[in-house]
Amino acid sequence: MRVCVCVCVAALEEVTAIFEKEESVAQLEAVKSEAGGDLMKWMQMVVPMVMEMQKPVLLKYGFADNQAAAMQFALALNTAAGEDEEMKARVAALRSQFMPPGIQVPGGKK
Repeated sequence: MRVCVCVCVAALEEVTAIFEKEESVAQLEAVKSEAGGDLMKWMQMVVPMVMEMQKPVLLKYGFADNQAAAMQFALALNTAAGEDEEMKARVAALRSQFMPPGIQVPGGKK
């Protein structure tokens, strides 16, 4: 799915606002703490919670409600960020919601 930069910026702002809510931070920290550094637990516990939190934004901008669509969304954000260091940092912060610390992802920073 090809998404214009202005749509990506708007979607990134909306999803970031969701993850910055005090309630979201508390929920995520609890489940991340429980999952620890175990990648399998992250996939079973953290990823579904993150998916549910960002679901309204994905649907609003024409993405499906599944992990493949979330990956397409992430790819669209990475592409839209281009050389914009501020947007790249915001995309990396969003990506960190999905991955345990220390995991290297393609196109990301450890």
